[in-house]
Amino acid sequence: VIPDKHENIKKLRYDAIEVCQKCIFQMELTKPTKDGMFGFAVEAELAEDFDHDDELRVYVCDVTKDSVADKRGLIVGDEVMVINSKIVSELDMVYIETLLHESRSLFLTVRSMRTQPPRSDFIQRHTDAYIDNMVVPPPPTQSRLSDKSLGNLIVPAPTPDTVGSVESSASANLKERTLPNHSTARIDVLLKGAEEVTAICQKDDILHAPSEDGTITTKPMSDAQRM
Repeated sequence: VIPDKHENIKKLRYDAIEVCQKCIFQMELTKPTKDGMFGFAVEAELAEDFDHDDELRVYVCDVTKDSVADKRGLIVGDEVMVINSKIVSELDMVYIETLLHESRSLFLTVRSMRTQPPRSDFIQRHTDAYIDNMVVPPPPTQSRLSDKSLGNLIVPAPTPDTVGSVESSASANLKERTLPNHSTARIDVLLKGAEEVTAICQKDDILHAPSEDGTITTKPMSDAQRM
């Protein structure tokens, strides 16, 4: 049971006392028609705190049943702190009454003796919006690319002709890298000289061949033999 704010706690009968922090929440009220009513009334008081004795406090003193305010969860005793982004303690009561009567919509910041805010449509909408922002959206049901576009992106499989041409090109490139600066004629001369050297190594009697009278004649050596 929440006692009235004007009651003296010493005069109340109770078994236990639970001290809870007031909850602060936001509420949006919209008149059903231009000439409609929000369905609640307020009263003004000056703050009882010595440091803020000149501050204006506005409390809900009446709520019409089944009205817009009643459906949104406003109850008697709630303190209206902000009206349409304007701090109530900095306003005068005449201006506050003008806002309540002439505004089509009210955006209120309320401080209540309740421990939990009411489950209003405003809170539900904003809670759903926060949840939607936190949830990863599902993947698209179908690809945005057409089948023709996807077909153009697929690399075709290699054919035998393509493989042969690639291997021939690779062999030609390998030969060019292996022998980049040697002509065919120079290569033939080197190979011929190598064959002559091999033959000389295999036959020792080619350099010193004996004649018929037993003397050894020396043959002039070729360039390959000198090597």
